[in-house]
Amino acid sequence: ASSLDGRAAANDGTSKWISGPESRAESHLRRSRVDAILVGTGTVLADDPELTARQADGSLYPHQPMRVVVGERDLPARARIFNDQAPTIHLATRNLHGVLADLFARGVRHVWVEGGPDIASQFVRMNLVNQYLVYLAPKLLGGERTALRGIGVESMTEAKDLAIESVTPLGADLLIVANPQASEA
Repeated sequence: ASSLDGRAAANDGTSKWISGPESRAESHLRRSRVDAILVGTGTVLADDPELTARQADGSLYPHQPMRVVVGERDLPARARIFNDQAPTIHLATRNLHGVLADLFARGVRHVWVEGGPDIASQFVRMNLVNQYLVYLAPKLLGGERTALRGIGVESMTEAKDLAIESVTPLGADLLIVANPQASEA
């Protein structure tokens, strides 16, 4: 989720909740349909997420995707991502091609890259994204905590062109689904 001005968090680092309950419910339903949810170590250290697929009443969906943490930093054993609600792996690397090969060998075919901005930006920069889901909240946060940064675009001629597949209102938010143009993939 991001604010209307493209921010993933306020200047103080808080990000709960940028999007509304309808967006969160829809994203959890989508989580329940993927093989894995991937985040970087920075997200685990900053937010201590559970990365489960939860229904509106808080109960777990029957299918829980594998939780994948990528990055070389150590993680606290008490992190919520290590609870018994879903399988979790920590791949202590920055090699995204190697990560995807490892996940493929484990039977993972559909990966939901949830963030944070650094890992998401690496996937975008390396053209490893085949669909973007942007939950856009009608908030302005300003500041430096952008949803994406360092994606390898220095000028308009290098912009990563997308084709909008759909725009769906979710409460006060919008869900924008977009796909990379063929020249990018």
